[in-house]
Amino acid sequence: MQKIYMCIDLKTFYASVECVERGLDPFNTNLVVADQNRGKGTICLAVSPKMKMLGVKNRCRIYEIPPTIKYIIAMPRMKKYIEYSANIYEIYLKYFSKEDIHVYSIDEAFMDASKYLKLYKSTPIELAKKIYKEFGINAEYLIDHSFGKESCTIADIKSYKPKCNSISNSQVLFEDYSFIKARLVLKEMVELGSLRLVENNLMTDTIGLYIGYSKDVIRATGGTKKLTNYTNIYSELLKSFLDVYDKTTNKNFSIRRIGINLANVTEKENIQLNLFIDQEKVNKERKLELAMCNIKNKMGKNTIIRGMNLEEGATAMARNKLIGGHRSGE
Repeated sequence: MQKIYMCIDLKTFYASVECVERGLDPFNTNLVVADQNRGKGTICLAVSPKMKMLGVKNRCRIYEIPPTIKYIIAMPRMKKYIEYSANIYEIYLKYFSKEDIHVYSIDEAFMDASKYLKLYKSTPIELAKKIYKEFGINAEYLIDHSFGKESCTIADIKSYKPKCNSISNSQVLFEDYSFIKARLVLKEMVELGSLRLVENNLMTDTIGLYIGYSKDVIRATGGTKKLTNYTNIYSELLKSFLDVYDKTTNKNFSIRRIGINLANVTEKENIQLNLFIDQEKVNKERKLELAMCNIKNKMGKNTIIRGMNLEEGATAMARNKLIGGHRSGE
């Protein structure tokens, strides 16, 4: 039986939403989505199709946009983008059963259109165009004709897992940070990573650190480190991260970007018990972190915090109010 799959990708989604909200045509409007309060080094989350036509790349920094181009800067509004994404999903449901829809991300979805073409008396392209017209924003679609048992299904997409399992977190600082202040932010980021591991019953044995400097005056520093054992405990992860940070970070230059990576992640049940560590102490700290996760999930991320989160230069409490690392728009 012939199988036909449709992939719809909402190109330059955030920028297209901002244009539509202003009653503007994304193909005739110069607009970027960026938090300009972070300075000219901030990354543009999206640029309008018109900007792309002018050679401006997506995910560029504001200072990289040619000064000859006049454009609108839209503050990120993640809650608004999620709202638009939900409305578009409602459009999908007008044409397909939810069992035949797989939402891959906020701006991508796969649909098994095989049994719907006869119903709507349409070709794949005609059906895609009919759905596209209801969006009101910029989108691209891909039709895949597959045959037989060797073809990919929606089920295959849902079960896909990347070969490399890792958890990453990065942020661009609101201003230039000194070695000491950036060290505080790193501590907060390691705590977040540790809580994600504990909450998902995962452990890691490899960490990675990235430190980017203001205006890229020198090359980024950092590195990776193999741990002596698998862990998800904050105190153990923090010790390793600080070891890499203190040994590799240049103290003479201001810091603007920090990224951490917890690599080779695996489920806790797959790890063999280590007889050379204080298991009772480890279990006690893990229970404490799991309790913190439960409280944050039920009452809000800022309901329970560490003392370091109140220190000057700390960013965790402010970032806890963001959606996907960006302003909600409220």
